[in-house]
Amino acid sequence: MCTFVRLGQTGAWCFVVASMAALTPSAMAIMAGQRDSFSGADTAGWSGGSMTGVIGDGGPLGAGDAFFRVVADGAGPNGKMTTYNRTERWLGNYTGAGVGRIEMDLRNFSTQPLTIRLGIKMFTGQSVPGYVTSNARAFVLPADGQWHHAGFNITEADMVGVNGPFLPLSDLLVGGVNAFQELRILHSVNPTLQGDNLSASMGIDNITAVPAPTAGLLAAAFAAGLASRRRRLG
Repeated sequence: MCTFVRLGQTGAWCFVVASMAALTPSAMAIMAGQRDSFSGADTAGWSGGSMTGVIGDGGPLGAGDAFFRVVADGAGPNGKMTTYNRTERWLGNYTGAGVGRIEMDLRNFSTQPLTIRLGIKMFTGQSVPGYVTSNARAFVLPADGQWHHAGFNITEADMVGVNGPFLPLSDLLVGGVNAFQELRILHSVNPTLQGDNLSASMGIDNITAVPAPTAGLLAAAFAAGLASRRRRLG
């Protein structure tokens, strides 16, 4: 991992590029279509919280379908509803792999709604710079105990910078020496990479790397929407 230091009150960051040599494109394995479905007891590299782990039953498919549970106790190091992945599987050249979106199934076991965001941290550690889903694109997970499907685009239009990132998001998605070092799923009412303190429990399943839509698909979707609107008006 890299070495980094925050410089005074300017919010600037200095880092040692040489220490990121291990994060070469050849070491990364992000692939469009890859999915973490948490079969068995494998957490697939997702971490966070002493009670966080795989539950063998009760996923979106019902009996026998395992899922990943995230638990926050509202205080101390385990107080935030946050899980993260630092494995090669979820790092690297998103642009080259054609990955522009991450989808997942979510279930809120708590008594209050959760505001779920996707986060990208440039480095590991506390209060480091990165990007997180904007308020407009955050997913509000109702406290109904049901599974819901959510998706998060990894674009400048859908994410905002926090803690003063000194590189654009597009630079972090091409791997190499600028590759981000941590992918996060978290609850926070306002954009943050750390999350909010609360006592809650959430299920996550089928975390999937989705190909970015091509210009042709976007144009086709727009045309289909326009035709549908014309039919309704006609």
